[in-house]
Amino acid sequence: FYIEEVLSKLRQEVADYHPGQGYSRPLFDRIEIDVWMSEEEKKWGVDEERISALEALHEDLYFNTLDYFEVMGEELEG
Repeated sequence: FYIEEVLSKLRQEVADYHPGQGYSRPLFDRIEIDVWMSEEEKKWGVDEERISALEALHEDLYFNTLDYFEVMGEELEG
């Protein structure tokens, strides 16, 4: 959902705002995503590690965003 509905729309917005221009400069300085979750963190029992749904979601969003824009850059370079 995030890639298809959010990142693809963001990509289209950038293309609409800068039609026909290359992407040699950063497109924006940050992406902010507001999320509210009521899931509790639980101790995992190994050192200070915890099971955290919010941390897992953060990692998924972060790395999927990086991968998406890496692929986008490769496509634009040709």
